[in-house]
Amino acid sequence: METIIRSTKNPLIKDLKRLNNAREREETGRFLVDGIKCIEEALEVSGLCEMILVEETNDAVYHDISDRFKGEIIRVSYEALSTVSAVKTPQPAVAVGNREYLNQHHKSGLIIALDGIADPGNMGTIIRTADAVNAAAVYTFNHCVDFLSPKVIRASMGSVFHIPVITSVIADITAMKAGGYHVLGADLTGTTEFIIEEEKICLVIGSEAHGISEAMNAVIDKKIKIPIYGKAESLNAAVAASVLMYKLVGY
Repeated sequence: METIIRSTKNPLIKDLKRLNNAREREETGRFLVDGIKCIEEALEVSGLCEMILVEETNDAVYHDISDRFKGEIIRVSYEALSTVSAVKTPQPAVAVGNREYLNQHHKSGLIIALDGIADPGNMGTIIRTADAVNAAAVYTFNHCVDFLSPKVIRASMGSVFHIPVITSVIADITAMKAGGYHVLGADLTGTTEFIIEEEKICLVIGSEAHGISEAMNAVIDKKIKIPIYGKAESLNAAVAASVLMYKLVGY
């Protein structure tokens, strides 16, 4: 007989709920994937999903996931699923992922360096756009929000599983420069007049509140900005990053 978990106090439910905490994700190497679309994207990466919880009354989702995933699928009550999920009104499935299976190796090409990005929505949107322009990787610096938080994963629409996202230090930028990379910083003091011909580009996006840090400023080769024609002082970090990424790939 199939076991269905209905209690919110079940040990497994309590353990998985802890994965909404960044420290728990770091210590265990596990993370949560909320929602059908993001789970579908995660299932494209072999071995990434450890188990999937499915709301007990949703047979259509259960059978669809069963066709694609041969690992452990556990039916749970809506209350138990809601306890695990960080979403106020969760979709009928939550997966548990293992970061060991995320790709950390990347090709040469456009690299996006995020310097202190704190908002999960901005982080996820930037990762999604980086995936869309076929960037090589996203590097995170200076205590960015955890890229495996449920909010970032949802905002990325699963792109976080398809482009390497690498937690980094400034020395990694120095190594990039030694390897021929030209480092650009998005900054309000930068120039709107720029033509980039180099193939190896690293684009730095600073924090929403403080911009690019002093340590990162020291390794930037050139500062650039998007022209503002109206009264707005600046653009949202994710919007600015998206515009510049498409500019840099020549669209």
